[in-house]
Amino acid sequence: MASNVTKEAAVYEQPPIPALPGPPVPGKKARKEGSTSSRRVFWVLISVVMLAVSVGGFYYLALRADQTRSVLVTAAEIPAGTEVSQEHFKAVSVVPNGEVEYLSSSRADAIYGQQARGYIPVGVTVSAGMFVEPVTEEQQVGLLEVVVPLDTELVDGELAATDYVLMLDPGEPPGSGEGGRGRARFVVETRYLDGLEDGSQLRLRLPPNEWSRWRRLEDFNGQTPQVMKIPSDIIHDEQRVAQFVADMNQVFETEFLTELQIALESGDQNVAG
Repeated sequence: MASNVTKEAAVYEQPPIPALPGPPVPGKKARKEGSTSSRRVFWVLISVVMLAVSVGGFYYLALRADQTRSVLVTAAEIPAGTEVSQEHFKAVSVVPNGEVEYLSSSRADAIYGQQARGYIPVGVTVSAGMFVEPVTEEQQVGLLEVVVPLDTELVDGELAATDYVLMLDPGEPPGSGEGGRGRARFVVETRYLDGLEDGSQLRLRLPPNEWSRWRRLEDFNGQTPQVMKIPSDIIHDEQRVAQFVADMNQVFETEFLTELQIALESGDQNVAG
């Protein structure tokens, strides 16, 4: 009896055999390693792109900083004829676009003591052409006075001494002038209307050679010059004024050729064929 109990106890106390791990799933490790490699390549590429953007941004900002210029702008409104000084201006840093004339702040002394040719609003980029040397009493000696009438047919509203205008040879209509073919009006010069009187004439004090020119109106073929206002938003931009002059001359030429063609087709006897 005792023998049987001992045998059964021995069988009961034998430790169980641990379960063996199952076989690995084929390709699982390879997929894990491949995924890790892809992520590593992705983050490397992101790092390269960010580095390139950072370097490019640095050089772009450095280039922009190198292109900036310190220029003068008006710090207040400047009436025509004002003798300007330092308090009329301030320096600002800009990147010039190649279309706007400007005066470097380092050359500001060149215009101090000069007079504004016309009214200049606040915040305008300054150019040297906006100012002229004041006429001294010594320079007034020997000047001659002449009164120049103006044809204001092309003017909307009233003229003022501060207006910047086109001075036009009025031309001649088809059927008049040499050969009867006439000629188109065209721009002779641009100027401020210094010396304007009564809105329709200029009273000028000039040296003898200029006095003779205006008295005989040589540049206007002996005729009364026509006046046309230049748009106020471009008068301080020399390139835009030059383009405006070219555009208006083209308009005048087109208008004249149209009138000439009409005259020729109508059989006007005063127009040479």
